[in-house]
Amino acid sequence: MCPACNGTGADGGLRLACADAHEPALLGAVYREPRFLPDPSRDDLFRYHRWLPLREPLAGSGTTAVYRSDALARINHLGERLRVDAARVLREAGLSSRVTGLGSLFGIHPGGPDGAGCRRDFTCAGVLIDPRGVGSLSTALTDGDVALFLAALRRVAARCA
Repeated sequence: MCPACNGTGADGGLRLACADAHEPALLGAVYREPRFLPDPSRDDLFRYHRWLPLREPLAGSGTTAVYRSDALARINHLGERLRVDAARVLREAGLSSRVTGLGSLFGIHPGGPDGAGCRRDFTCAGVLIDPRGVGSLSTALTDGDVALFLAALRRVAARCA
């Protein structure tokens, strides 16, 4: 459905724009099935075919992963440790920076005129981080990996202070 003109039209799975001429608008989906019901006969990504804009399933498609709550709790705890310790490292270096995040997700937002330069320095310190300063911890990471990250952060913070 087009929110600009309230128009609807058939979608063969490839429609990206409204057929009517008007200002750009983000098309919305109108689902035939109002409830989210996975197809129990499938164990791959296409078990959600009722809610996916697809023409046909791909043979050999991957299955969904389900993590046990203890694995999620472990990486969420690592994320909390990383955020608390990273904020302390930045504060001790005298930087006006913020550390944000939730669960296994984190964001490091260096303050000052060269915040972007500080994020670039992570690569030189042996840590590959998104250019925006955001990251996530995977189930493969350990306390040792967080300690290595914090050591790299100390080196970067010392150069940026």
